[in-house]
Amino acid sequence: NNWSLKIAGEFKSDNYKDKLLENSVLIKLKSKIDFLGYVSGTDKEKLFEKSDVLVLPSYGEGLPLSILEALFYNVAIVTTKVGANKENLDRITNLITPGDIKALSTEIENLILDREYLELRKEQSLKLSEQFTFTAFKEQLLPIYQTIDK
Repeated sequence: NNWSLKIAGEFKSDNYKDKLLENSVLIKLKSKIDFLGYVSGTDKEKLFEKSDVLVLPSYGEGLPLSILEALFYNVAIVTTKVGANKENLDRITNLITPGDIKALSTEIENLILDREYLELRKEQSLKLSEQFTFTAFKEQLLPIYQTIDK
């Protein structure tokens, strides 16, 4: 019972949001769901600081900035096998096939109900975030630049 769902981002139309809220399951849970719209700056930082899980069930992405930000904030990631997610995130999450609603809901349920599993995923996220710092990129790129003839 101790959870809430914050939906960040803009909908293409208000009709879609209204249609979601007509869903019989969501009607029962409406008091636990907040539609935040587009979130940026300190509001985004505060949201990440208070979050345990980021869910981004995308059908097509490169490597979403929101995921990289969530890693830094020690947030467990639930996302799909698209773009660079496959190469970068398979060690920290069970990547979901796009459109596989059952697998998506099972992963979310596991993170809500199993505190140990949630903490493991959060620790893995924080560890992976170390690979995406400025220092890490500098250490990877510097040897390449040093091989270039001047």
